Amino acid sequence: MSNASRARALSIVDTLLSNSNIKLSNESLLVEKLKRFVEGGRSQIAVVTDFGRTVTTGASLSTHAIVQKCISCPTFHEESKENYDSFYPIKRDPSIPLSTKIPLMREWYNKTHTLMASVGITRTMVKDVIAQRSGEDFDPGRGGLRIREGAVEFLNWLGVVKLKTLVFRPD
Repeated sequence: MSNASRARALSIVDTLLSNSNIKLSNESLLVEKLKRFVEGGRSQIAVVTDFGRTVTTGASLSTHAIVQKCISCPTFHEESKENYDSFYPIKRDPSIPLSTKIPLMREWYNKTHTLMASVGITRTMVKDVIAQRSGEDFDPGRGGLRIREGAVEFLNWLGVVKLKTLVFRPD
């Protein structure tokens, strides 16, 4: 590994160590990994992040919850609540193995989307509702979507520096 790569890696570690919120358990291992990143170049790096509770805050409602609050359709509300009451406890239960939980979460997702289609809720309607709730008013009590402070700037910066970025929603 080149001296320039090592110097850059050490510089990054120094920056990290100057932040009192960051604790490193193995500084030399981090230096080695960072050297590989630096030597591999930007084209070899991709940022992968979850949308819910990562790009958004814990105070934010899910996309489905926003649709539930903002689209007036009694049939959708009743059946969606029944699905929620059945599946949400499974989602939150840490004793249920992922091998059991994942198919059930997919079933919940599919039931919700089938229900939306059956009552006439379209992708355009969902996009419009999210757009309406994604402005300056991020009040979750009113159906808001709270983007984590700095997330938009970070995602924009990733675009500026041309780093591959994947934002996903696992459920």
